[in-house]
Amino acid sequence: MTRLPKKAALITTAVLPFALGATAASAAQITSWDYEVDNSFSDVTFSEGTGTGSVAADGQSVSWGSDDARSSISITDASNPPPLVTNGDMVPGGVFSHDNAVIPASSAALASFNLNSTLTLTAATPDEMAGTSPDPVTISFQSFFTETLNNGDCFEGSASTCDDVFSLANPEFGNLNEAGNFEVTGPNFSIDGTSYSVFLEIVGLNQLSDEQCAVADAPANCIGFLTQEGNNNIFESNFRIETAAASVPEPGSLALLGLGLAGLGVAKRRNK
Repeated sequence: MTRLPKKAALITTAVLPFALGATAASAAQITSWDYEVDNSFSDVTFSEGTGTGSVAADGQSVSWGSDDARSSISITDASNPPPLVTNGDMVPGGVFSHDNAVIPASSAALASFNLNSTLTLTAATPDEMAGTSPDPVTISFQSFFTETLNNGDCFEGSASTCDDVFSLANPEFGNLNEAGNFEVTGPNFSIDGTSYSVFLEIVGLNQLSDEQCAVADAPANCIGFLTQEGNNNIFESNFRIETAAASVPEPGSLALLGLGLAGLGVAKRRNK
């Protein structure tokens, strides 16, 4: 039987368990989450004109127009949401609505706003990760609003007389997904060596035609949606989460593994 020199055997015995253990010691990936969503509007501005614009104290609704005719937008948080599965399907985030009334042309109107969705995550499975919670993730849509004239001279694609237009100020922070909806990526976060990314979409938010973008005074190929006059227009927001495993050993672990292998090589040469 081959015997290792005492010194080489000690190096190998001391180093290999740490080196091999470093590659195996990786926390379990979180497979499902409980979550809460807090939606709100911020940085709201209005155009000049008669009447008033107002923002609710909880930041979840904005209204504008005259005393007799007012339009509004509101956002409602998802209630009793289902579990959010890592690398799974979209789950509800909230409901955005535009109650689009015909207001006087001279009225002050909504001009711009940020729609903010803050997601608070708590790991549900596996059991050994349950209760783990990263910092809340906030995703914002910076938006412009165009209150169109209701004079019958409407642009292409307008279903009412005339549709109003929402457009994004920061479309470079997202892309159209497979469903054709615009999706924004939130900041990444890591838990025990695994990186997670949160994505938020608004159903119906997509690329507008050049003429529709021009009406909104936005660049060609802008991202936005139209809302019909005289209707309460509803748009749902949804979340999903993806992960990219980061189980590669750290440089220190690789160095330990290298020392262990080197010790085996020295022992083999000495034995020869």
